[in-house]
Parts: sequence; structure tokens; C-alpha cells
Amino acid sequence: MINHFGWSSLTCVYTTDDKNRIQETLYENNIPFKLSVKDLSIKNTFDLPYAGIGTNKLKLSYTFYVKKKDIEFALHLIK
Repeated sequence: MINHFGWSSLTCVYTTDDKNRIQETLYENNIPFKLSVKDLSIKNTFDLPYAGIGTNKLKLSYTFYVKKKDIEFALHLIK
């Protein structure tokens, strides 16, 4: 669980390419960030054994958080 005190949500993306691009941009510009990953493919606890098997592809969301003082600069960088 991420402690969000002092942090603001920057963006939420759904592909690993977007996640990697944003992660590299923030890292290169020395902006501290936290990353939260949520599995959207599991609708209930009975789906857990079947997630990612066969046609049940994993659907992940990646939410980036940055410190409140860095939010404007980070938003500018990821546009």
C-alpha cells in the first residue's frame, strides 16, 4: 500500500511501453515517484487462478505519483 501523504497522482497508463517511457522520463529528470500497479482483469476472487491464462490476458493499470512540489514540472515532461 502506498502512503499518498504529500504525493499527487500524476497519470494512469495501461501499457508497459507508456509505463516505461514515463518512468524513464521521471528518472532522467531526478523526479522522485511512486508507482502503483492494479490488476483490472480480476473481477472477483474466483477469477484469480485464471488470470493471464489462455484468452484471459492480464489487464494492468499503472498509476504514477509524484511529490506535490514536482507535479507541474512532471506534467510538462510527460506531455
